[in-house]
Amino acid sequence: MADSTGSINTLVNGINQYTNGVDTAANGAAQLASNSDRLISGFKLLYDGTNQYTQGVSQVKTGTATLVSNNTTLNNGASQLSTALSSLNSQVPSLIDGVNKLATGTQTLNGNSNKLVNGMTKISSGSSQLATQLSNGADKVNSNIGTTNNAEMFATPTSLQHTSTSKVPNYGHALAPFAMATGLFIGVLIFTLEFPANRRRKAPKDAIRVLNDEFKRAVSVSLAMVVILNVIMMLSGLQVDHVLDLFWICLVYTLAQMAIMQFLTLIMGRLGTIIGLLLFIASIGGAGGMFPMQVTNSFFNAIHPLLPMTYAINGLRQAITGGLGNSYASINALVLLGVAVLFYLLFLLAASTLIKKEVLEVESKQITQEI
Repeated sequence: MADSTGSINTLVNGINQYTNGVDTAANGAAQLASNSDRLISGFKLLYDGTNQYTQGVSQVKTGTATLVSNNTTLNNGASQLSTALSSLNSQVPSLIDGVNKLATGTQTLNGNSNKLVNGMTKISSGSSQLATQLSNGADKVNSNIGTTNNAEMFATPTSLQHTSTSKVPNYGHALAPFAMATGLFIGVLIFTLEFPANRRRKAPKDAIRVLNDEFKRAVSVSLAMVVILNVIMMLSGLQVDHVLDLFWICLVYTLAQMAIMQFLTLIMGRLGTIIGLLLFIASIGGAGGMFPMQVTNSFFNAIHPLLPMTYAINGLRQAITGGLGNSYASINALVLLGVAVLFYLLFLLAASTLIKKEVLEVESKQITQEI
């Protein structure tokens, strides 16, 4: 027993240590039990964080793919940005110069601010003076007796005088130039339809004789139509300011249309009359006789200066109503005379060619049959 006393003490110490360890384990178990809820919550947060991390990785992957697909656009945008920055950099001197000018202008404005203030003061003083004077004037007006002369003076302080440069009594006078030009053109069409210039002749010697025959016939017929038309129009009530210009314009216009139609019928016969009829239809819309050219279409505006009827209507307006200048009728007459000369020269050339080809010459058998 005495020998085992040390062992018993050791056993007692061991039991005490065991008891202490059990107490410590019990305390740890109690702490573990009390912190288990926190541990579970931490695991839950870890789980949620893991899911968010997984989703974030997926979003990063998608964003990376989008970034790769838009790499070209990004490069283009960077290039445009670089170009814009270069352009902006080149404009910096202009911007600096503008800022300097603005600073200079500000200094000038600041230096002249006193003048501006003085001007505003003068304006204010002048406004007050104007108001005072207007008030005094109103008092004077109110003090005057309202007589008939005063009322007339206030109602009509000035008189108006009207002077007419041309007189157009009615719509008939305004339409007369178009109607007269149309009538003369129709007369030319009828004449050349009955007497085309390509009629065959017995042994025509030269083109000048053919032109002379046609020209004499054209002058006589044109003169007769012009005289008859103008006399009838004036007897019917047409008021003409310049009678000589009226006859002159009508004559050269008719000769110009005769020259055109004789040339067409010489080279094309009856077909030339049809072309002349088309020219007449174009002249109705393009000569500006019924409506102003500003309200017609582009086609008629394009052919307007090329039509002989255009110059005939302009000249007749001046001859009948006046107001466009004394030389206006003469200018239009010279244009029509130039048209007549041009087409009679073409007629002479065409007649010379046809005579050489013996197109205008009648054969002997036809002469016998005609006899």
